[in-house]
Amino acid sequence: PTGTLELYVVCTEVDLISNVKAGFSRYFPNLIVRGVPPAFASNVASQPVGYESGLNAVKEAVKSVQNSGLVAPNSLILAFNSFLVNPYADNWLEFYCVALNNGSNVDLQTFTQPVTVPSFVLDILKNQTATDYPLASTGFACNVDEVMSRSHGLTIASWHQQYAGLSKAELIGFACVTLAYHYRTMTDLMEDVPIHSSEPKGLFDDSDDEDLKITAEQKSIANDLKNLNDKIFEAAGDTDGQTNGENVESPKPAQMIATEQDQEQKEKAVMTPDVPPTPPIITPISSTSSSSITLKNEEDKETVDLSMKLQIDINGYDKRGEGMQSYYVYKVVTKPVVGRSMGFTKKEYDVWRRFSDFLGLHDKLVEKHLPNGILIPSAPEKDAIGTTKTKMTKAAEEDAVASEFLERRRAMLERFLRRCSLHPTILLDPDFRDFLTLETDLPKSSQTAALSGSGVMRFLGKVGSSLTKMNLRIEENDTWFQDKQEEIEDLEEQLKKLHDAFETLIFNRRESSNSIDSFCKALSLLAACEDNTSLSKALSVLSESMEKIGAVHLDQAEKDLYLMAEQLKDYLGLILSIKDIFQERIKCWQAWQTAQLNLTRKRESKVRMEISGKTDRMSQVKKEIQECEAKVQECEESFEKIGRIIKRELNRFDAQRIYDFKIMMIHYMESLADSQAKVVKCWETFLPDAKGIIC
Repeated sequence: PTGTLELYVVCTEVDLISNVKAGFSRYFPNLIVRGVPPAFASNVASQPVGYESGLNAVKEAVKSVQNSGLVAPNSLILAFNSFLVNPYADNWLEFYCVALNNGSNVDLQTFTQPVTVPSFVLDILKNQTATDYPLASTGFACNVDEVMSRSHGLTIASWHQQYAGLSKAELIGFACVTLAYHYRTMTDLMEDVPIHSSEPKGLFDDSDDEDLKITAEQKSIANDLKNLNDKIFEAAGDTDGQTNGENVESPKPAQMIATEQDQEQKEKAVMTPDVPPTPPIITPISSTSSSSITLKNEEDKETVDLSMKLQIDINGYDKRGEGMQSYYVYKVVTKPVVGRSMGFTKKEYDVWRRFSDFLGLHDKLVEKHLPNGILIPSAPEKDAIGTTKTKMTKAAEEDAVASEFLERRRAMLERFLRRCSLHPTILLDPDFRDFLTLETDLPKSSQTAALSGSGVMRFLGKVGSSLTKMNLRIEENDTWFQDKQEEIEDLEEQLKKLHDAFETLIFNRRESSNSIDSFCKALSLLAACEDNTSLSKALSVLSESMEKIGAVHLDQAEKDLYLMAEQLKDYLGLILSIKDIFQERIKCWQAWQTAQLNLTRKRESKVRMEISGKTDRMSQVKKEIQECEAKVQECEESFEKIGRIIKRELNRFDAQRIYDFKIMMIHYMESLADSQAKVVKCWETFLPDAKGIIC
């Protein structure tokens, strides 16, 4: 749009206003930003809790400025306010709701990325909120910024930087880029752009004598903000432009705008999602490069950005203790990827974890997230025989079998952690973060020992659960789930066949290498006793060439194992996890049916009481019916919710599977080509000596 855009920000902090201006300048170069202080008695708590409370706080801020007389009617006003969300257990997140409103035809909202709030802050907030606090239904009596400033020695401007890697001003600035994008899209499709030039009194103005002072450091931050958001928009594609489930067009060049002004006018976009609109991000297991995959189905078209948030490596292992009481620990090195990992403040974390710690982490994740339909990567596989072998070996390097076992386990644990880090829910889980960042030893899990009473009970529990699954049935009305289950069954069958074929191939390559080794030894002995010089040399060179070819076969067998067989095994484990979340949905359905059955019985009981004239317990029965109706409603909502989550999880699974299999096939084909080239080189080396014995 042409002309100058005038924007009023309900704020008087210079760094925040400068980042707001930087965010909007991406789409509105001719921009005047004015800061105006809020002047209202809020009907929302000092620290709102929940999306609705956060949105109401922002709306009140905008309304107070509109009614204050400080701005002209229909002026464009931007306000923001933090709110807390408790997605599960003791995990609390802070968002900022950022709203843009002009009192008539512009009403846009967006949300910042979440920041994990430490548990001690929540304890203080709860303790300082009196039971008779009049606004307790909307949140806490004091806010997170105040607690951080008073109790933790952090300034309001710095605590976000420490816990999220981004300052509060940068978080708001990122959200303003998205908000400016939506507003630009609206104004491109409207005949008139609301531009105002009134001069209210007492405002913080960046266009007159009281210029907004921006330091060189703040200018640098603003430039970095623009550059980073360029990358964000390129990676997120259409996903950032989703509004109420509808796709908002990307900003168009001026030439395209001119040709489309006569088209049908679009309705205004009101960005009020149930959850903050962040693009789904899925990361490759074996690479840190960025890529994207577009998923297409009947319900949506989703672009998935494959980019790592954490680079996790297990760099080695070390034996602790002696004899049967010994165990191995693995060195876990975590490097947060700049701009993508929230809450990881250090450049690198270095911790030691034993195998039981990994199993304990998996159990905690399953307990918290599986009932909600979250796909948890399969647990690392136990191997009592291999573990005993390593305990009896003084040094793993001295025993080839023990060394191979530990290397396979190291790679398996590394893949498990990487898969966990890809999931946005698991990434924010406090147990997962503690596992990666706490340098002290974790409490020993009592539920992971294979040979123990609890292990036997777990085994019996799994048997009972398997028998229960055989009897669980659901009247499926959603064909998507029916088709998906058949697809998963077919995928599992084919992956099993392919995995078995690779296991056979690996065995045969190793046997071939051993046979070639025996052949080379016999050939060397023959060359040593041969009197003819040229023949003896030819036999000797042939032995050396075959020995190299045998080494190539052995090396290719290792590549078959780690590039394909182990990856396929991981996906077979993921398919078992998918079946588990399907079973959780069936459990929700059965709970719903049970609640409906109980409601029917209560209603029948009420009818019988009315017919027989027994009305002494009628009030109690009515109350029980109301409770049953509420239970039915709750179970139905839970069933629908887990269905939506499972669809989202399987879409993510499909995107990751497609990407991983492409990478697997590329690396595997490269390894095959490299092996064949080495074999050809071996024969080329032998060729001159072979010609020497031809008569």
